[in-house]
Amino acid sequence: MKRKRSMKDGLLYRYRYPIALVLITALALFMGMYKFWLLPNGLSATEIASATISGNFSLSQIFTNFSDNVGYLVNLPWTLLQSLSINIFDATSFAFRLPAVVIMLLTVAMVISTLRHLMRPTVAVMGGIVAVSSSFMIGLSRSGIPATMTTCLLAVILGLGYVALNYTGKRRMMATSGLVLSLALLSYMTAGFYIVLGLVACGLLHPRLRLVVKRHIKFMSSIAGLYVLLIIPIIVGLIMGLFNGNSV
Repeated sequence: MKRKRSMKDGLLYRYRYPIALVLITALALFMGMYKFWLLPNGLSATEIASATISGNFSLSQIFTNFSDNVGYLVNLPWTLLQSLSINIFDATSFAFRLPAVVIMLLTVAMVISTLRHLMRPTVAVMGGIVAVSSSFMIGLSRSGIPATMTTCLLAVILGLGYVALNYTGKRRMMATSGLVLSLALLSYMTAGFYIVLGLVACGLLHPRLRLVVKRHIKFMSSIAGLYVLLIIPIIVGLIMGLFNGNSV
């Protein structure tokens, strides 16, 4: 007697999560890219300012006269990505806003991945749908402003922080390395240095994280040293800003 086929035997059920992730990606692309170069009408003042800096950006501007160009360090990760887009697609609205679409797709992917580890896959899929259809995500993905990079880096930091705390061996080492790099990149974004200080303060107030720091004090000290090494230009810029009566 043949066994009655159930819904669980079908390919759609067996591969429901990969299919759902593909559909979420397609939805995100549609919402983020559909005529995004026409919306809103024209470019905002923030988009124009960002595109102007990115379009004229070169690393020589920073190192030629550092004391006068520390401002170029602000939003540096975003500026480099937008500058690359402008160099490839020329100075168009498409080039100005394309990095935001890519960055927000990565953000949604990281949100889904983190929820998948924290909760059930069903919750991760639901969270992904909520994320890509929210006005916040759609608005950022359709704009050419640095806030998209800050949002993405925060999502990456939370995801890598979870992996670093809950896994061992190579996974922990890779996650920790990525975490330090992401924290350093976030420090180069507007107010990012203060966001990092807030994250560190919250971590030190958490009982479990304090225990991890105490158990691996040498390792944590080396991580802190590497982070400081990566943000030396920011520290120098802040000091110069204080002496000049300005803030970077």
